[in-house]
Amino acid sequence: MAVKTYVLLEHTKPTIEAYQRVNQHQRVRLDKRPYDHAYLKQTFTTKDGKSRTARLKLNCNTIWQDEQIKPEVGIPANEPFTQEERDAVKFVNEVLTTNHPMVQEYLESIPQYDG
Repeated sequence: MAVKTYVLLEHTKPTIEAYQRVNQHQRVRLDKRPYDHAYLKQTFTTKDGKSRTARLKLNCNTIWQDEQIKPEVGIPANEPFTQEERDAVKFVNEVLTTNHPMVQEYLESIPQYDG
């Protein structure tokens, strides 16, 4: 699968004045968040009016929780997220680059995605 890059939108920039100390006498204002994460599980209403829950599970072929909990897939609804799944949606300096097809499908399916 092709590598895709995702960038956080302008309105997600921090509004508080956060600084990082460079040395004993100098500090620099942070304009970008060093780290940010997308939520790993989101319930929302689709364009056709149905309520669906998208959940990122890297070992599954679907992002939809109702399909993941079916007996043939067998992932419980309360299955905890792994550190690998948390890191898969981690934005570093407002940018995330991935070639994982499930991460790409998840990020492009949730409401925060703005093409």
